[in-house]
Amino acid sequence: MVTYLLNTPGGSVFHIGDSIYSNHYFRIGNEHKIDVALINMGSNPPGVTDKLTVFDTYRIARMLRTKVVIPMHFDNWAITQEDPLELERIVKERAPNIKTVIMQWGGRFQYPQDQDIGRYKYSQQVEKFNPERSLEYGPQRKFSQ
Repeated sequence: MVTYLLNTPGGSVFHIGDSIYSNHYFRIGNEHKIDVALINMGSNPPGVTDKLTVFDTYRIARMLRTKVVIPMHFDNWAITQEDPLELERIVKERAPNIKTVIMQWGGRFQYPQDQDIGRYKYSQQVEKFNPERSLEYGPQRKFSQ
């Protein structure tokens, strides 16, 4: 089991990596203040038990006494894909003091500002589009019209 606890000026982040379920998370939650927990989650195909189930992910978040749980790896492989909305539902029903944030690949989460976003959505970033700097429209145009 390899996990990381990062203490930052904005808060603490606990990264569980690909670790499996352990009662040691209870001790960690009692000994450390955890603001954000990144916890892996997946579906185990028959004969495999190395992925944390949705319920295991919830149980670990509760043991860590985290304020925010962010599930990871639920969409890495088709054979282990899991629905993060199920985690969101379980946490909301059983531990309403914990917030669930569902990220998308490449998304950015900043604590505590983003703790209430629920589900990450990519911004369109239309305001950053600058046609003058593009290869198609700018002064160094490389495409003929």
